[in-house]
Amino acid sequence: MSLLKRTIETTINKYLESDDTKILFVWGPRGSGKTTLIDKLVSKLSIRKYNLDLVSDREKFAPPFQKLEPIV
Repeated sequence: MSLLKRTIETTINKYLESDDTKILFVWGPRGSGKTTLIDKLVSKLSIRKYNLDLVSDREKFAPPFQKLEPIV
């Protein structure tokens, strides 16, 4: 099965090639190819991906509980 190259890939590649520090957040409707696109980028660039639908990945970005407690 061949995959179509999406127009957004060119924009994403330009962004990733720049010297800025990066976070790429992708969202959209179900079945629009988000996971396929990200998996392709992860494979090509040997980078890490996080799925924020997974509790284990969300926990990596949660601040420690102490920082959330009100200061009295």
